[in-house]
Amino acid sequence: MGGVVSSIVRQLRGSDIVPNQTIQKLEESASQVRKKTQEVPENMELVEGHRVEAEDPMRNAQKMVDEATRRYDEAERKLNEARQFVEEALRRIEEDRRKADDDKRELQEAKDEAERQAEVANIAHQEALENLHVQIARADEVETKWMRGDRPVVWPPLEEIEDAKMRFGYTEGKFHFAIAGVAGSGKSSLINAFHGLTNKDSGTANTGVVETTSHVTGYPDPNPKNPFIWYDIPGAGTLDIPDWQYFVAQGLFVFDCIIVLIDNRFFATDIAILENCKRFNIPSYIVRSKANQHISNIMEDMGYDFEMDDGTQRAEMFPVARARFIAETRESVKANLEKAGLPPKRVYIISKDAMVKIIQGRGAAVMDEVQLVEDILEESAQRRLKPKCRDWTGTNYLSTPTISQFGNLEFY
Repeated sequence: MGGVVSSIVRQLRGSDIVPNQTIQKLEESASQVRKKTQEVPENMELVEGHRVEAEDPMRNAQKMVDEATRRYDEAERKLNEARQFVEEALRRIEEDRRKADDDKRELQEAKDEAERQAEVANIAHQEALENLHVQIARADEVETKWMRGDRPVVWPPLEEIEDAKMRFGYTEGKFHFAIAGVAGSGKSSLINAFHGLTNKDSGTANTGVVETTSHVTGYPDPNPKNPFIWYDIPGAGTLDIPDWQYFVAQGLFVFDCIIVLIDNRFFATDIAILENCKRFNIPSYIVRSKANQHISNIMEDMGYDFEMDDGTQRAEMFPVARARFIAETRESVKANLEKAGLPPKRVYIISKDAMVKIIQGRGAAVMDEVQLVEDILEESAQRRLKPKCRDWTGTNYLSTPTISQFGNLEFY
């Protein structure tokens, strides 16, 4: 090893040593730096000139940057405002949509409810039509019955019966006879006749052309031995009561018999009374009043002249006029009863003047006066007299009392 080193050293000693390349490069670099450093002042002046020349464009550029920034900020602000406006518009649109949906839903619900109500109304309408048809049918039936003479059956309660008895002064142990008819038919005159009184006598029932009775009035028989009370019933058409309610409203169901007094024709109230008498099982009698007046009218139609007559003309015409009056009256009553659907019934034709004389015991019958009184007494006796009676003379009898046997009768 020592030989190698010595060899190298000797080689190095005798050789030319070249300069250090690294140092050379460093020195070259340092020289260049120095040169450039010497050139810097000149460049600095140039740069300063360029800087001064560049300041105005830079200021302009800064202004442009600031203006661009301002515009950007303004644009951003407007964008934000636009965004807010759009968001608000979208919110309102959404609210409007929801409201429209709500309105649509409510409208649909209202429509559904309206359809339901319409269906209910239609059902109610159909039911109302059906009910109307039923009511019309019933009304037609009622009208048919009404035209035929049928009337509703009205039965009084116990309170009305007691009230009627109290109003009439109903007396146990007495017969209560009612006379009903239209105003002016002669009810009060007939009561006076049954009492054996004329209209001019004292103690008589009020009479007149117009209705003089506004409520039921009772007139006891003038003979205290006769247990009869005659009642004057207000005439039909003078009270605000329908014909078919007349019977019950007047309390006619408490009487032992009812005389329906007619003049020229039947009225609806007359039919209603007869129908209710049948329903209540109360004896009823159809009586045609003012016989003498009607016969005289017929005679005048036949040409009778009172001033020129010496008695012969009346003697010839009276029987003919009487027969015609009786026939016309009975035919009229028959036709009216048939029209009302009631069975045939006798009509009693009377003269009040003849009735007065008969009750007084000093006259004979002109028409049906005696028969009427005896039929009333006979039916009353059969309904209310005890099986064995004594008349006022003390005679035992089982037969029907007559006009001469009014007094001292025992009855239920």
